[in-house]
Amino acid sequence: MSIQFHGLSSGLDTGEIIDQLSAIEARPIQRFEDRIEEAEEVQGAFRDLNNRVSNLHSRVESLTARDAFEPMAASSSDDDIVGVNIVNDRQAVTGSYEVFVESLATNARVRSGAFLQNQKMATEDGETMRSDFRVTGDSRLNLDSEDFLDQLRYNVETTGSGNEDFFVRQDTAEGMVGVSIDLDEVESFSELMEIINDPTIGPEDHAAVLEYDGAGEDRSTLADSENWSMTMQYHFSSDRFTMHAAESSGADGGRTVELADAVGGSGFFQRIGFASDQFIHTFDRTQSEYGENLLSLDRRASLEDAAFQSSIDSAGTIRINNTEVEWDAEEDSLDDVIARLDSEVSGVNVSYNEATDRVTLESSDPGAGEIEIDDLSGNLANVLNLREPGEESSYQSSGNFEAGEDAEVLIDGDPVSSSSNTVTFNGLELELHELYQQAEHEDEPIEIEVYDDLDAVVEEVSRFVDQYNSVIEFINQRSEVDVPSEPGADADEIDSGVFVGQSLPRDLRVRLGMMVTGRFSEPGGDSINSAAQLGIEQVNPRQASARDRGKLEFNASELRAQLEEDPNAVRDFFQASTDEDDPEDGLATRLDDYLAGMTDRHDGIIGNRIDGFDQRINNLQDRIERQTRRVETRQAQLQRQFIQMESIMARLHQQQDSLMMGLGGWF
Repeated sequence: MSIQFHGLSSGLDTGEIIDQLSAIEARPIQRFEDRIEEAEEVQGAFRDLNNRVSNLHSRVESLTARDAFEPMAASSSDDDIVGVNIVNDRQAVTGSYEVFVESLATNARVRSGAFLQNQKMATEDGETMRSDFRVTGDSRLNLDSEDFLDQLRYNVETTGSGNEDFFVRQDTAEGMVGVSIDLDEVESFSELMEIINDPTIGPEDHAAVLEYDGAGEDRSTLADSENWSMTMQYHFSSDRFTMHAAESSGADGGRTVELADAVGGSGFFQRIGFASDQFIHTFDRTQSEYGENLLSLDRRASLEDAAFQSSIDSAGTIRINNTEVEWDAEEDSLDDVIARLDSEVSGVNVSYNEATDRVTLESSDPGAGEIEIDDLSGNLANVLNLREPGEESSYQSSGNFEAGEDAEVLIDGDPVSSSSNTVTFNGLELELHELYQQAEHEDEPIEIEVYDDLDAVVEEVSRFVDQYNSVIEFINQRSEVDVPSEPGADADEIDSGVFVGQSLPRDLRVRLGMMVTGRFSEPGGDSINSAAQLGIEQVNPRQASARDRGKLEFNASELRAQLEEDPNAVRDFFQASTDEDDPEDGLATRLDDYLAGMTDRHDGIIGNRIDGFDQRINNLQDRIERQTRRVETRQAQLQRQFIQMESIMARLHQQQDSLMMGLGGWF
């Protein structure tokens, strides 16, 4: 970049002179930019107007719809049991129906028939106990077996500090009361449960009933069990233990149960499936029917390391319905297999519940049908306890299979079935929520009422009027001229709306007003030939503000009265149509044709005006670019001329100095 020093010879600030001359040349650019800003403001207003008129056209189209003046509504005598919606106004018929819900649609479901995780306890030699000693599977516990209790003692001793004492406590009127039990002092699990159920039996050193204050201190020994109401049971049908306290007469209606190992204990209750750790567990009565397995599989480990209760083959293929899915015990985890089944088996959702240690397959949609499961190779279905009854392998449980069912309702005594809990008939959609069978409610059916919805017609006309007023108010607001009140004000002080001088908005407002307030010779027959008869009138111009002139007022009660008296006449007033645009066309029909021409996406009048502003703005931008180049050229030209002038003046100064030096010798 060259450095220039201006006016060294002439003494003039030539840089400032050039800038001032360039500014004079650039004045048209500012005028062009001002005109672009004005054009963009007007264009934006036209875009807004186009949106409002398009919305008005949509409201008009709603009034021209075939069923606009024949809307139907429906109600149910009990929506909590059967809900109802109108889905087709043309098919719906006014009247009433009596409905009973005989059955609800259900999903097909298959659930593992038993726990999946290996819950067998270790023997003294490190091997697992026999299957008839496990708290899972088809084989059940022998509660009178000394072997079972021996192995239970061994597991408690070897996994902790060796303390085999534990407590069972419940709250009573006297406080927290509990029984302390030492596994070494009982001979079988049956005896252990008898002690819990009646602590007065057995040796005092392990069967004493103690009052417990929550801080670990035993304060006294009770001589009887009047306040004790604990019940522990083993259920052969489900292979589960349960424990609960009987209901109390107190305000809470129940008692708290507390299970705990002695200090240094090793999780006796964990070993029989009541808890997942060795800490104190407190439950109210509603939670004490435990019956859920808390020892779950390692779902992220490979199948061969997931600790299933029986061994799994190295690989195989399982088929669910008509989809075959391959698996590899070394490469795949339970999560991998479930995710693959869930994504590849169409119409079936597959999940694993850690709390219950079971896999569940459920159809995506309700309706009659079953889920079929089979091992084409390998034994995954068997290991997951999902085979159909009679097809499971030895020491495996069959799955719990529930077939999906269709919904069935009685409509005026006729049975109607549906694969979902939605029933469609005669333009109605019934949503079934609860059973309501005829055998139990014969004299009190669910009543479905279908009736003409006059409110919907009134609401639709009201929306039309609101959008019409939005268009008129916008045009009025953008057409205002704000003249200063002081006399002698300059023209620049007059604030004019962007539509001042624009004929299109003014013509639109006038045309709409004429169409809405005009009289119609034919559409409504002798009874209705003007919108005023339907409660639609222009506001009084003498009483309206400048922004409200031309807007409409709507009296809904007058429209409702006409609908009740002659709905066909109201429909014809809005919708009558002839082959040509003439006075016999209805109001909505005329407005539809007119507004379509104003807002057409490809050749609408307002859209063409918006495009015209684009062309105008582009032309102004081209002129700015040309003028900018002209200014830059003129600026460069002036710089060259002033540089040349400075150069000439510098040479003249040199000649003058030389001349003066030469003449100096003569004087």
